[in-house]
Amino acid sequence: MEVIRSLNAILFSRSFPISFLREYFNNTSNVFNIDDCNVIIEEDERVPSFVKVIEISSEGKKSQETFEKLLRWMSLKTRLDEFVWAYHVEFTSKLEKSYPLSVPSTLPLVGNLMLKGIILSNVKDLDMHQREFSIVQIDNELKVIKRTKKYIGLSKIEKEAENLINIVFNGETLIPS
Repeated sequence: MEVIRSLNAILFSRSFPISFLREYFNNTSNVFNIDDCNVIIEEDERVPSFVKVIEISSEGKKSQETFEKLLRWMSLKTRLDEFVWAYHVEFTSKLEKSYPLSVPSTLPLVGNLMLKGIILSNVKDLDMHQREFSIVQIDNELKVIKRTKKYIGLSKIEKEAENLINIVFNGETLIPS
């Protein structure tokens, strides 16, 4: 499975000083590029000079490497479990083959699926205002959004997505390891 785009983010539960991140990135902007990755720092509007979310995105899997470097540096400087509300990972991947779906054209679908895709979610009404959830969209591409309170890497989510495709389209079953 080839990853086209990826995004890694941290959502903070407590206000996190923006100066801390600016020191690491050596940059005073809230939107910038580093190591072929786009970085967006979203400030907390209630508390100036503090961060609510940091996102690192890229073509391919480059954002994962940059994100892990940041996490290692942050873990040396602070206790992440005191500040992190959730880790957020998204990726878009090319499917190795097309999977025909027999979905009635009268069935309304969510998103830009062109009446030939499917969305799987473990949350009601695709509610993304939760600490933990997974949403998978399968159409011409595979799109996965996962948020957890414990760190999870892109490679693990990729493997989970491959297993899901095998179960849904090939009728395979997973044997617990």
